[in-house]
Amino acid sequence: MVALLGRYDKQLLYMNIRDRKMASDFGLASAGGGRLSAFLPVQGHKSNGQISPDGKWLAYASDESGDWEIYVTTFPRAAGKWQVSRGGGTEPRWRGDTKEIFYLAPDGMMTAVPVNTIDPFSSGSPVPLFQFHGRAPISSTDMFSYDVTKDGKRFLVNRYVKPGNVGSLTIVLNAEAKSPN
Repeated sequence: MVALLGRYDKQLLYMNIRDRKMASDFGLASAGGGRLSAFLPVQGHKSNGQISPDGKWLAYASDESGDWEIYVTTFPRAAGKWQVSRGGGTEPRWRGDTKEIFYLAPDGMMTAVPVNTIDPFSSGSPVPLFQFHGRAPISSTDMFSYDVTKDGKRFLVNRYVKPGNVGSLTIVLNAEAKSPN
């Protein structure tokens, strides 16, 4: 199974789910068709890849260390790798000016990390923002449960809301159909 993660310029970033255990790799494809190539061939599973707004970086989650953490590498050619989360993380998202990355910590805390994308890349200390109450993923292609505005001040969270009033259901057994005449 393949899930499209992002596009920048003429490159498409996709996630290839290799087997039933949800092992996954990233790949690049030309937007005009043609050549597919592996991207970031490291051990472990990778998920939630997001290209930075300027197209120079990729933030992603990986369990290569044994725990899910957030990493950044250069894009579209992976050169170097920097860990930006501390103590775990999933679902990285960039602020519009690439000066901050948001992610979900294992305890459900929405977290922000200031980053410097001017060579060399560096990241600051993670800062907890608020307790996240999103819904559970529905399928393996359900990649993100939230998004953030370009200025990083507002979040759109995909939540499950239980309806206050559920209409009744009537089941009729052994009913005879009437002719529409």
